Amino acid sequence: MEKIGAVLEKEMLRIEKHQEKQEEKKKREKNLEMVGFSDMSRKGYTLIPNYLLDLKISPTAKLVYTLLLSYCWNKDFCFPGQKEVAEKVGITRARVVRYFKELEEVGLIKTVLTGRANKYILYATVKKYRR
Repeated sequence: MEKIGAVLEKEMLRIEKHQEKQEEKKKREKNLEMVGFSDMSRKGYTLIPNYLLDLKISPTAKLVYTLLLSYCWNKDFCFPGQKEVAEKVGITRARVVRYFKELEEVGLIKTVLTGRANKYILYATVKKYRR
């Protein structure tokens, strides 16, 4: 019985070393290592159009647009309040209004007054690219 235990232990160590070598090989084959990413990705992702990165608008306006995208990516609507946007981005509500106007000027969003709360229409392209 003791022999079987020793053999099993030896085999488990061999398998463990083999797995470690395989992991190292995989890491060397990649030029990007993602550490702890599964924990970070639990809340999902927000895809942003690449052209947004090249637009001549402020970085904070880009962040606000990305946040709006995150609210409505898997829905047909988004309805965050200006206060909530301000808290998430770390700016004042007055600044949110300013960045919404900046986004409207380039045609990325349209604000529709609905009485009690605003409705935001997000466009996937800016005016000059829209058909």
